Amino acid sequence: MSYRPFVRSSAEMPTTVAGPGFTLRPPSPDDARALGELVGDPARADSVVRCWVDRWDRDGYGTWVVEGEGGESLGFVGLRPRAHDITVTVRSDPASAQDGRARAALRRAVAHGLEWYPDVPLRMRVPAGDITTHGVSESAGLIPVPAADHEARGTEWRVLQAPRVRVLRALTPAVREQLIDLWVRVNEAGGAVGFGVDATRADVEAELDRRAQALATGALTVVTLVSPSGDLLGVGFLRRASSALLSHVRNVEVVMVEPERRGLSLGRHLMAVIHRTAREEGVEILTLDYRDGLGLGDFYESLGYREVGRHPGLIRVAEGDDRDGVLMMRRID
Repeated sequence: MSYRPFVRSSAEMPTTVAGPGFTLRPPSPDDARALGELVGDPARADSVVRCWVDRWDRDGYGTWVVEGEGGESLGFVGLRPRAHDITVTVRSDPASAQDGRARAALRRAVAHGLEWYPDVPLRMRVPAGDITTHGVSESAGLIPVPAADHEARGTEWRVLQAPRVRVLRALTPAVREQLIDLWVRVNEAGGAVGFGVDATRADVEAELDRRAQALATGALTVVTLVSPSGDLLGVGFLRRASSALLSHVRNVEVVMVEPERRGLSLGRHLMAVIHRTAREEGVEILTLDYRDGLGLGDFYESLGYREVGRHPGLIRVAEGDDRDGVLMMRRID
């Protein structure tokens, strides 16, 4: 199986990815020296980097150089095609591993893969004894798949996989219960998901049933993140405007992820698949609004959104707790 036709059809796919204190960029032959120093094998570095460059020329994706703000090489992270998946790889220098940039680079790479290669499993193999890399992989949103663990060439490998995207056009009874359960947990954990602190399960059920009606008419799309074992990890809604003048716009609503997995990049990955879904629907602009006071603005800004409006004290979370409503938007290109 080759993924090249899929990749080649995505003409707008960016080749560089920005992160906090670094940029992921395609390699050049000049990067061989940095690779040789990192892996302790200068003799083999030239041929490896040539293969990386050839893959970018052929497929339009591959291994990135993680470049610091001063132009220095911090390591390498890649998406490498195999027979039945795309393998995620990462290698960093000790300094970037220590300051968190290696973890951030891996998160950016996984999110990029989910947005641009949505139907291809993204997997990472880690030696069983490499606890550090295993931890970095899980923090980047990769989930252990024990059934895929295996031995190869005398090494025991642990396999982790990125969540899969599932776009819903209707709600089965089982999916409805999963969505309600997640919504209730997120609200009880303090998430800004459309309810006050005293909301009941019945309140959530009623709201989801209203959204199911919009789903049936095509006014709403439900985008979900699902674990390799089928557990619901995150959900977001894309709403179509009723005016024909806004047919190129969607509003992102009620973005939420499993509270017990906060800090594992699921929010970034969910937004990546929301962007992918919107792009496939021909959307050009996404809007969203959020409740101020939870640090969400910085998160959305890191995804390319910009603030375009603010309503002071619009949202009453509880008596004496009024928050600003903030409107943001970004282009999907």
